[in-house]
Order: sequence, then structure tokens, then C-alpha cells
Amino acid sequence: MTCAGPEDPDTQRPAALVGRTSASFGWARSHLFFFDGEEATFDKFASVLSSDLFFGKFTVTLGAGSIIEGTLKAPGGRRHVGPGWIGAAGLSWRVLDETPEIPYLVFSATAGAAATSTRIDDERGNYIGVDFRFGATLGKTFFGWLSPYVALRAFGGPIFWTIAGETAVGNDKYHVQGALGSVFILPAGFDIFIEGNPGGEQGAFGGVGVRY
Repeated sequence: MTCAGPEDPDTQRPAALVGRTSASFGWARSHLFFFDGEEATFDKFASVLSSDLFFGKFTVTLGAGSIIEGTLKAPGGRRHVGPGWIGAAGLSWRVLDETPEIPYLVFSATAGAAATSTRIDDERGNYIGVDFRFGATLGKTFFGWLSPYVALRAFGGPIFWTIAGETAVGNDKYHVQGALGSVFILPAGFDIFIEGNPGGEQGAFGGVGVRY
């Protein structure tokens, strides 16, 4: 549902660091089904600003952003989607600390929501999606600056699409997302990150972060 930064990418951060702020932009495609039997494909471009707070092995993340534009392809035609809001809150747990011999492992849980509007000709609609997501991320840092990772996430939550006073209720068709990504650790606390999602919920995003 959301574009965000990678979960706890700086596993070798000094104890003095207390947080990280990041900005990201990306594209996502969701395959939806509604309980009346119809299916739809939802493509969106979005930007998100996130803030992480570190508490030992735990990280609390708050994110807010906007759906910039998109399309919702459903029976009856392709609707224009556009602008809307995104909000999310999450908690991650660094189960394994990275060492020269072993990678890091992070478990995460996130709750989020997004709302936008749809339009085709004179038909207007309102779209609201709620998302509960659980993930596991495995990664390793090389050369002190390159930190690739893989992640698997499972998610679900209701979708409400209202047109002319009638609401269709649905959900995601696959409920899983695979991810391949990397963090590039830069001097002065900055980093650049990219991620691609080839299966299930598809997408790609990138951004920049700063640790403090």
C-alpha cells in the first residue's frame, strides 16, 4: 500500500544514534478482488515521509504521505485516481545483529491506511484501503557502505470503494509481497535506498534518509 524506507537498514549504527528520517517516491500495483465477484488492478504513484525512532533492538516508525496519481482498472472502464493521503505506523524488531559472519534479521509489523478518489466521465467515487502487514528482512553489509537485503511480507485488510452511495468491499488478491533492495550508506549520516517488488503486490521505490 505504501512506499517506505527499508526496515532498520543501519544495523551497525552507533548507540548514540536515536533516529532516522527518510523521504521516498515510488510506484505500486495491487491486484484486488471484491466480494461481489469483480476484480480490479490498482496502480498508483506515491511519496512518503517517514520517521524512525530507535529503542535498542526495536524501531518505531511513523509515516505520512500522498498518493500523487494513478489508475484503477475495473469492470466498466479505467478510472483516474487521484490525489489522496497515506498514513502508517510500525514496529520492527532486530532479531539478529549483523556480524562479519552472519547477516541481520528484522521482523516488522505495520498498520496503514490510504484514501483517494476515482473518476471516469461523470462518475465519481471514493476509495479507502486499510492494511496490516507483517514482514521479515534479511540483509548483509559489505565494504561498510553497501547493504543489500531480501524481504518477504504478508498483509491484508479491507478495501471500501463507494460510488453513488453504494460501497463495494474487497481485499488484495494475493496477500504477499517479495522484495529485493539495497541501502547505500553515505558519509555524514545519509543513505540512499532502492527496492523492487517483483511478485504478489508489485512495485518499485527509492529515496534518501538521514540518521541522527
